[in-house]
Amino acid sequence: MIRGLLLVLGMSAALLAVVVATVAIGLHRIARAQKAQDAAWTPANPAPAAPRAGAPANAVKNDPVVPQPDLIDLWAGDAQLRGNIRLNDVAAPRVHGVSRPNPRSKKKRMSQIPDTPPVTAYITGWRESEDAAVWTLNLPRAGEYEIDLTYACPKWQEGGEFVLSIGGKDLSIQTEGTRGEASFRAAALGKLTLPAGKGSLTVHPAGTLKGSRGMNLRSVEVIATSGSAEP
Repeated sequence: MIRGLLLVLGMSAALLAVVVATVAIGLHRIARAQKAQDAAWTPANPAPAAPRAGAPANAVKNDPVVPQPDLIDLWAGDAQLRGNIRLNDVAAPRVHGVSRPNPRSKKKRMSQIPDTPPVTAYITGWRESEDAAVWTLNLPRAGEYEIDLTYACPKWQEGGEFVLSIGGKDLSIQTEGTRGEASFRAAALGKLTLPAGKGSLTVHPAGTLKGSRGMNLRSVEVIATSGSAEP
């Protein structure tokens, strides 16, 4: 009797194993078919892709580009020299900065901004009004331009009067002392309305300089004021 009971239990277990295996195979086939169907499905009207994080707004919407102010740097090494002046291009032992007005300060304070890369060439040896540095430039558009002068002048040499001429108009400057002969500062001479096209820019003393009232002129910057220059 016990042998018969064991035989029945063994047959039941074998039958159950067959049923479980059959069901598992069927479920696996159904899952594979559903996965293939999902991969082949595409929407009838796909929605436009959302802009990725950090992408500029005009990557999706064509916003107008805001024009940036034009900047023309006229370096000492590119000038035509007349008279007694000369170009001094001795490598500096350290990186010098350029003093620029601090917009956050109500008083006339200057902030040192390091050069990248450092520019050490400058024009020196000014004596007479005939000593002139002349640059050729091409203004891209007519409009209002700000003229800046970057120079160095030790305290004991300050007070020299210079004239900058461009487009038949003049701007004047009286030099102020800097920390040393290679400590440059940027000074805003003023703004002028200038025509487009080729022309020349000249810097020279206003007259005979008394004593050693010269300067070390590194560059002139011609900057189109924002929104004022027109094509």
